[in-house]
Amino acid sequence: IHLDYCSAGLMPPADFWPLAWIARASARSSALAARSDAGYRRGDRLALRQAELCLEQILGLLWEDASSPPPGPVDAALDDITRAIRQEPSRRWTVDELAARASLSRAQFTRRFTARAGMPPARYVARARTDRAHQLLTETHMSVTQVASTLGYTDVGHFSRQYKKHTGYSPGAARQTLRVKR
Repeated sequence: IHLDYCSAGLMPPADFWPLAWIARASARSSALAARSDAGYRRGDRLALRQAELCLEQILGLLWEDASSPPPGPVDAALDDITRAIRQEPSRRWTVDELAARASLSRAQFTRRFTARAGMPPARYVARARTDRAHQLLTETHMSVTQVASTLGYTDVGHFSRQYKKHTGYSPGAARQTLRVKR
């Protein structure tokens, strides 16, 4: 399916299709365009409907790209920080250190991080630790004490309370449930 914008007598402004936007849209929609074209060429009713649906998806992707601004340097820094926390949840992360990484004040960092990640930094770190603890409890034979120590908890009781707060069950119960399932 070819959209001929100019045949209707409409000419877009010179800066209407920025090169970065075209590349992003092209990369995201090339498979849909190929599927749409194949369906259109087959010509049967189902194929034509498939072509229409693919075209709607392409237009939706183009609209998303055009209507949302590209992430800025602070957003990129926040994404890097969330990745770093996920990769190293046992580290003692402080809001001051994280704010410095993003080149923001402590208050501004907390506000932007919460908007981007959906929760405050301290809760995000606790969630990352709980997720890693669940992974270690389900995929290894480490004891609860070893898991707590690996994740930087000095008090096993505190670790157990945090784990239960986030998952709804204790680390021991999680391990026991998994042993029954295996």
